[in-house]
Amino acid sequence: MAKKSSSASNGANLGFEAECLKMADKLRNNMDAGVQAIEADGGLFEEQMKRLTLTFQMQFSESQRLTRTIRENVKGLGYDL
Repeated sequence: MAKKSSSASNGANLGFEAECLKMADKLRNNMDAGVQAIEADGGLFEEQMKRLTLTFQMQFSESQRLTRTIRENVKGLGYDL
């Protein structure tokens, strides 16, 4: 079976460069389509970010409350954090 003829910069005949370039082009095209879909759906992203930041705010508040409770409980045992 004959190898595809192509040469790397060092003169080696590897034979798979064309296939790799085709796969890279296909991946780039898929990425471009994904970016276009995200850009077209900008409103959805904004809504999701609003919900996500609200969730984070609530979780941070709960984390602070729990930290205070833990500190108080540990202090009640005679230890300081």
